[in-house]
Amino acid sequence: MSVRIGSPVIMSYTAQLTPELTEFLLNLPAPPITCRCVTVHGDECGAVLPADRILVSKHLRDEHALGGGNSKQRVTCSWRDCSRHVLRESLIRHVLSIHLGLLTWVCPTCLKVFARKGTAHKCHPGGGMLPHL
Repeated sequence: MSVRIGSPVIMSYTAQLTPELTEFLLNLPAPPITCRCVTVHGDECGAVLPADRILVSKHLRDEHALGGGNSKQRVTCSWRDCSRHVLRESLIRHVLSIHLGLLTWVCPTCLKVFARKGTAHKCHPGGGMLPHL
């Protein structure tokens, strides 16, 4: 079974990761993603997508009209069981980061995993973050 390093399972054991294990986990193929956006009919989308943030972003824009429009408008996340209110311009980033773990950064110094690069810099300023792609 492969596990993305951004998954909650790995994040809870971050302190035990060695550089070798981190490299191994970073090179595991990411499992496909199932879109859990709720449609206008109340069903989950269910589209199976590759774990690629660019392709997932395109799907969210094209199929669910996320992003665009009035970028400063506050909207509710349409992911199943999420009722978080975010700016429209931040909605795709929210889904990629919070729901899918596709925007994660690993600190090479302490091996902690962060959802946002800006947050990771607070860990070890100037430490050079490694993007998890």
